[in-house]
Amino acid sequence: LGNVKVPSEKTQEIIPLLEQIKSRYGVPLAAVHDMGAGILAAVKKVFPGTLDFICHFHFLRDVGKDLLEQDYDAIRTRLRKHALTEKLLYQARQLKATLDQHPGLAQSFCQSVQADSLPAEHIEPFPLLCAYSLIQWVLEGKTQGDGYGFPFDRPQVELAKRLRIAAKELESIKDIHLRGQWRDNIPLFKLACALKKDSTDEALEKMIAAIDIKIQLFDQLRHAMRIAQAGGSAGLNSGSDPLPMGPIQKAVRAFRKRITSRSDYQSTSHWKTLIEQLDKYWEKLFADPIALQTPNGRLLIQPQRTNNIMERFFRDFRRGARRRSGHNSISKFLQT
Repeated sequence: LGNVKVPSEKTQEIIPLLEQIKSRYGVPLAAVHDMGAGILAAVKKVFPGTLDFICHFHFLRDVGKDLLEQDYDAIRTRLRKHALTEKLLYQARQLKATLDQHPGLAQSFCQSVQADSLPAEHIEPFPLLCAYSLIQWVLEGKTQGDGYGFPFDRPQVELAKRLRIAAKELESIKDIHLRGQWRDNIPLFKLACALKKDSTDEALEKMIAAIDIKIQLFDQLRHAMRIAQAGGSAGLNSGSDPLPMGPIQKAVRAFRKRITSRSDYQSTSHWKTLIEQLDKYWEKLFADPIALQTPNGRLLIQPQRTNNIMERFFRDFRRGARRRSGHNSISKFLQT
């Protein structure tokens, strides 16, 4: 219906666009938007009395950030302090240089692992191949996620967990000499040394345990709201499908009861903050169908529970503009 490029999301920047839409099309049945103070105030001023709803995806994202961001940043800072990624990349380059001298070795190694057998020619390079594959597995933790972005995807937490798992497993295999030659296991010893500082970091272990509790509860809320669920494939387009609001509201109410029934609820500020957010926006989250009288009879309109339809349109527009122009910024394209 209308769009404008604004320098900020302040109320005074949004009001002219809403006034323009109002003059062209009249007063809408309802508005669906994010939790920004600017858009909330602008809608209230331009469309007083109009039904006003909060996008479920944006609500979940804001709640998740409030709940997880502090712990997540602490984990990321702790990992950076140990410079683990740089150490692992350096070791991977050294190991790859050796592997490149033996084309086909990695492929046959993978085949032998899948076949659960170890040919004689793989016994000597096995520790090297094992160390290289473990490094790749640990570093792949940084790319884990379903395309929703933080707080739905938590790659730094996955990285921290993988390095601890790898370090633990290394302790059980680094002293196994397949040929009776301790030098064969040098790659495993070097990797174990690189991971040791992080894997024995008690502060990091406590951070992971603390955020895991919050992640578990946050994922329960995602499941209750049936949006951006773990393992989904819709990415940022999650929530575009029409769903009955009644069961969602019932599931969220049950989630609220579980939180407030926790023994640590009264003494834990982040649980209280989460419930305060739920209660504050409750009426704006669950929309009943709007009854509309038309020349053809009574019509029921169900407001969209997200604004992902419009955001998907803009993402497609931006992707197409970048593909045609080759430029990351689309400011000039929009102005033209």
